[in-house]
Amino acid sequence: MAAWNVTEDHLGFPYPLPSPAAFASILREVRACDLVHVHDCLYPASVAASLSALATGKPILLTQHVGPVPYRRRTLRAAQYAAYHSLGRQILKRADQVVFVSPTVRSWFSRLCAFRRPPALVANGVDLERFHPVDAVGRLELRAQHGIDPATPMLLFVGRFVEKKGIGLLRRVIEARPQWSWTFIGRAGAEDPAAWGLPNLRVLPPMTPDRLAGYYQAADLLVLPSTGEGLPVVVQEAMACGTPALVSEEVAAALGPTDVLFSAGRDSKAILDQAARALALLSRSPELRGRAAAYAAQAWSWQARIRDYESLLLRISRQRLGQEAERDPVTSA
Repeated sequence: MAAWNVTEDHLGFPYPLPSPAAFASILREVRACDLVHVHDCLYPASVAASLSALATGKPILLTQHVGPVPYRRRTLRAAQYAAYHSLGRQILKRADQVVFVSPTVRSWFSRLCAFRRPPALVANGVDLERFHPVDAVGRLELRAQHGIDPATPMLLFVGRFVEKKGIGLLRRVIEARPQWSWTFIGRAGAEDPAAWGLPNLRVLPPMTPDRLAGYYQAADLLVLPSTGEGLPVVVQEAMACGTPALVSEEVAAALGPTDVLFSAGRDSKAILDQAARALALLSRSPELRGRAAAYAAQAWSWQARIRDYESLLLRISRQRLGQEAERDPVTSA
């Protein structure tokens, strides 16, 4: 679907604007389907799909991935607040079923509006055939391919280089520990880490999932101090590859207690201290990598999440058929 990304390029937040032809295509596709699955309530394409479904009487399953982002700019925070409390609330309350990917996101939106049915909680799934751990020999081979000395701690960041991912907090951490090797994988946004000129930082463009899995498997620690997005998929992918993650306290709260996830406040010193603690613990207890992979396999199996969604889709369809039967029993029979 053709779209313009002017807000992300110039204002630092993603809000792709579809072309006029795309809106007509959305309406046409909604008319042809039995049920609409919408992702997030504020994007223009999501709003268009929801309104088209309401206009044509099609049931809506809506998955809400993220909550409010604490932007530094007051105008952005105010605009986001107004959008969620007006348009977002109306879209959410009219969906037949709302799904949240983490308890923290569900908690915030549950204070915002009432839902037609109790919201469900379904974490994002991970393709465990693609994202899986490798043995010690395989890790050494991968690190050699990436030019990382076996004795050098390898820390990894994966995501867009924007404020909500906490990218700006990591510069001081990288500068403070020149003996650590950092790899950033992502697309430039409001920040451009390649321009920092740090000798222990390598910045790579987005890559295919198969290639990305190799970086997860080689790394010692994923560091992602993001906020306002529930449970980032890259955290799940890294842990499925056996690499523990250091995340914000908000993201850690979505998972609950576990010894394979580290958390810190959104402060450079706190992140530095926790990264040092995590690396020391991993050095003493290499079995943590196995526990991280086992946790991910148990909690985020793609097949299990597919079954969750199949169950929800069938329930919504049957409920809608039941309502139609009550309105017109002769035709439905």
